Amino acid sequence: MRKQRGSVRAANPSGWKQRTLIGVAAIGITMAVTAGAAYADVDLKGKILAWAGIETATAISGLETAISQETELQKKRLQEQLRADLLQQEAEFEQYAEQEKAVRIQEIRNYADELLRSRSFDNEQQKQDYASQLAGIVESARSTMSGLNVPAAPTVTEEVYNSGQP
Repeated sequence: MRKQRGSVRAANPSGWKQRTLIGVAAIGITMAVTAGAAYADVDLKGKILAWAGIETATAISGLETAISQETELQKKRLQEQLRADLLQQEAEFEQYAEQEKAVRIQEIRNYADELLRSRSFDNEQQKQDYASQLAGIVESARSTMSGLNVPAAPTVTEEVYNSGQP
């Protein structure tokens, strides 16, 4: 079929409307997507900041709890170690005190014997009297030393540890 030369084709009025409608719809969709992205960006920042604030508070609270629990655990461990050390030192001190008493008593006996040997006596009775006096002095010193109550290491109670705390 051949085209006719003289006829003018009539313009399609619905095609123009259709193209205009598609353009308007595309512009509207683009505007809506752009506006949604802008609001989503602001909302996302707010949500991230709120989440970070909550997580920070939770993390700080968790750290404080862990630190206080570990502090209490270490404090109890140190208290137990201190008690054990004090008991050991008390036993060592009592042993040392007993040894020192024995050494001092022996020194007193040796000194009394030396005094007895260094002195000259007229007769055996004077020597016996002097020896009995020295023996009395030695016995008095021994009983005095045995009666000495050497203070032991201080006893540490729970009240001492908790006195500084409310």
